[in-house]
Amino acid sequence: RGIISVETEMTIELESRTLHANEEMKIPENQINIRSLEVTNDFAMNEKVMGFWKLEKKWYNATVLEKTKSGYKVVFADDNLVRVLGLQNLRQKTSR
Repeated sequence: RGIISVETEMTIELESRTLHANEEMKIPENQINIRSLEVTNDFAMNEKVMGFWKLEKKWYNATVLEKTKSGYKVVFADDNLVRVLGLQNLRQKTSR
């Protein structure tokens, strides 16, 4: 198996300049004031993910079927149950 490395770009807008993720800047804790921070994840169709099943409070293997207005339609691997899950109930599958 090969190893795939993915870089994520992140930009933080400061009052005086833009700080990119690969830059380092020391800011005293008492001077940090973040008004809003939005992180978005987009999952691809047929991507293998982990879906959170609220009733059992456990993460299960799932596959993304499509993006919807309220989240992502996924099919759970164990029982082929199809559900729409919000981003808070989805995460990338980690290989172990």
